[in-house]
Amino acid sequence: MMESDRPSAKAESEQPLVLGPEILRKSRDPKAADIAVADPPQYRPLTEDLQVARRTDNECIYFDEKHTASWIIYPPRSRYSFVPRPSSDVTVVEYRRWTPMTRSVFHRLTVATGCAEHGAECPSAVAVSVAVRDGYNPFL
Repeated sequence: MMESDRPSAKAESEQPLVLGPEILRKSRDPKAADIAVADPPQYRPLTEDLQVARRTDNECIYFDEKHTASWIIYPPRSRYSFVPRPSSDVTVVEYRRWTPMTRSVFHRLTVATGCAEHGAECPSAVAVSVAVRDGYNPFL
């Protein structure tokens, strides 16, 4: 094989790494021992602390580096099957700490009622309002 026939290492390194859902959301072995998972501390984020990390039709992710947490908004149009959505018109906001062995908290919101558990005072409302301010519609 001639040198010119080989793919260049540079061309390969410029290709983005794509990880599928089977890697990102791997199922847990049902035979594995139970692992202690802590509930994360709750807080109300400040709008200036939330920085957009990713925006797609399926999700809008905000990082709060000050509190080492993510706020992930899954609108009703999201096609992710792992999102715990009680009905098709519900927006789900996941609060996830970056600390290992910490449970995610899922807030379920509708335009009419806000969060099913916390109402209008829900801390996830801050992430939703920042998304709207940034031009992302979390309710479609």
